[in-house]
Order: sequence, then structure tokens, then C-alpha cells
Amino acid sequence: MVARTMGFTSLARPSTGISCLTVDPALGTDPLIVAAEANVEFGNTAAANIGYAWVRAGATQPGSCQVEDFAVHTFVLAGDALVTSNLAAFTIIVP
Repeated sequence: MVARTMGFTSLARPSTGISCLTVDPALGTDPLIVAAEANVEFGNTAAANIGYAWVRAGATQPGSCQVEDFAVHTFVLAGDALVTSNLAAFTIIVP
């Protein structure tokens, strides 16, 4: 939701369950130094069996984000296993 997003200049989804958020360079925030927090936002989530969301600095695996991005990974619960999914809405807070 662009209207409720601040501090990021772009969002990309290079593969299922991975959202890459590029921080506005004017803010001087380095994802390799700053700890961000991501959580599933259940009010806007399309799937009932959401597992969880987590965030880390980008470029940690092939097909992931750039180093200067925050990579948010989202999952759904399928039986006893967590599988990657684009059906989870999420919030991210960067101090």
C-alpha cells in the first residue's frame, strides 16, 4: 500500500515469498547495520494459514535482493511445513 509506506523507494519480488524493499538513500539507513522488524499483517492477508514473516539484509541467496535492500520473507503453513508464499501482507519497521 503505497499510501501507507514511507522511507522506501521501490519494492520488487524476485521470487515467491521474497519482497525486496529499497531504502530511500536520503535516510542514510544501511540494512547491513540496522535491525528491522517484519510481521504478518493479518487484516490484508489473503491466506488463512500464514506462518510468519522475517526480514534480513538482501543478497543472502541466489534470486534474492540487492545488498542495499531489506528482504522480507513470507510463508504459509501447508500441513506441518512452512512454504514460501506471496499471499501474506506484512508490515516492516526500520528504526
